[in-house]
Amino acid sequence: MRNKLILLGSFLVLVFVMVGCASRGYFGVPSQAIGVPDEFGQTEAAIASAENSEGAKYCPEKIARAKALAKQGVETYWACRTAEGMSLLAQARELAKEAESCQPPPRPSADTTPPTVTSFSIPARSSSLTVPITSFSATDNPGGTGVAGYRVTESVSTPSPSDPYWSTSAPSNYTFATEGTKTLYAWAKDAAGNVSTSLSANVTLTLPSLPPPKPRVEEKVIILASEPKAQEKVVALAAEPKEKVIILAFEDIHFDFDQSTLKPEAQTILKRNILLLKANPKAKVRIAGYTSASGTESYNQRLSERRATAVKEYLTKEGIIAPNRLSIIGYGETRPAMYEAAPKDLYSEAAKANMRVLFEIIVE
Repeated sequence: MRNKLILLGSFLVLVFVMVGCASRGYFGVPSQAIGVPDEFGQTEAAIASAENSEGAKYCPEKIARAKALAKQGVETYWACRTAEGMSLLAQARELAKEAESCQPPPRPSADTTPPTVTSFSIPARSSSLTVPITSFSATDNPGGTGVAGYRVTESVSTPSPSDPYWSTSAPSNYTFATEGTKTLYAWAKDAAGNVSTSLSANVTLTLPSLPPPKPRVEEKVIILASEPKAQEKVVALAAEPKEKVIILAFEDIHFDFDQSTLKPEAQTILKRNILLLKANPKAKVRIAGYTSASGTESYNQRLSERRATAVKEYLTKEGIIAPNRLSIIGYGETRPAMYEAAPKDLYSEAAKANMRVLFEIIVE
């Protein structure tokens, strides 16, 4: 009978071991017995709770470490190092609990400290309304958002950080509206909208005296040479006691492009004008040359002067007009008779109208 009981007990132990090997594992480690310590399930539940918590977003590395410790603890337990295995499982649960209570990192504190204007200077005196700024620098507080704008004002009032007159770099000059002793204030702002206190500097503006205006002619009367009885009108106006300048305007003469040579039709006009000059021996003539807009400004200036000279030489040689009665001036491409919308069109109506010489008889 005793032998039968021993055989039955051995059979039950074998069945226990076989069933234990077939049970589920924990943390990827197969269980080696039917029954396992409660700490296995407790650790598994703690890690699962941490993974489903809000803190999982902020401490994923703690959850990963808890899983690794749990696996190591189970392996150590099945290696018959029970106390060591239980300690590792306890550490895993503690890490899972910490992960579950993790919070988002704190937001950086708002920047409320304004920057500092460290230097600002302008000349003490100026003969111009535009004054150079010889130095202007600013720094922000450590850990601040950085200097984002510079401003110069004539008012001591702190400017708004949102007004449109801030510049991203320090200005190099400032223009006043009037002369006198002035004060400028330099400001700086940071990216958070904090505006510094100001540094100020004074300047005395004294503008140079302007030359006295030239005396104005009381009255100017222009009479076209082609008008009927033009000469009689000149004589009548000259006899009046009131001071006036009488201008007897001749016919224009025109030139070919880039030329100062008198054309036959121009010579015909000049011959008629010579008769008027001889009829008014006290009259003096100012001959003004012009050009079209094509060409450089300096070239056109010289061309206009050559055209005026050509007319003067013709009047002197052909009309026997005294040179001291004649003067010339060149206006280049300025003062056009017609606006040239396309200066490259050398032969447009406007260009032809501008390639001319005008001259006036001035009787004082």
